[in-house]
Amino acid sequence: MKIFALLQLLISLVAVQTTVAGGKKGVSGKYFQSYWVGVDPNDGGDSRRTIIKKGKYYELVGRDTVLSLCGGGERGTLTGTGMMEGDKLVIKGPLTCLDGGSIDLIYTFTAKDDNLMVETLETDDGNFIYDAYFWRLVSSS
Repeated sequence: MKIFALLQLLISLVAVQTTVAGGKKGVSGKYFQSYWVGVDPNDGGDSRRTIIKKGKYYELVGRDTVLSLCGGGERGTLTGTGMMEGDKLVIKGPLTCLDGGSIDLIYTFTAKDDNLMVETLETDDGNFIYDAYFWRLVSSS
């Protein structure tokens, strides 16, 4: 388990050092349709995101092994709907904790290269939570 956590940290550090400032230019919404994996920079939890397109909207379903916003050990579900805003995908929706609590969040996804994106997470009133890197596991194309 310690080796796996160390490997995740190493991959995150390499990604941070090898990406360039700003996003990939000319990205269409099709880029984001995929199954993505990442590491939550706040708590080291394994993070998964599925993004699909339905009409002109995009839907998000996600999970993390640890949800700090749900009190640390709580589980919950991340869901939301959004649209492309320029080269970025912006999705708004709740994090619903299993204890019944809910937090409204804004997910802004920025493409970095062919298989790497950054998720910027904020509360709906604009408070920054984190930037997390996600790698594509499955492509819709």
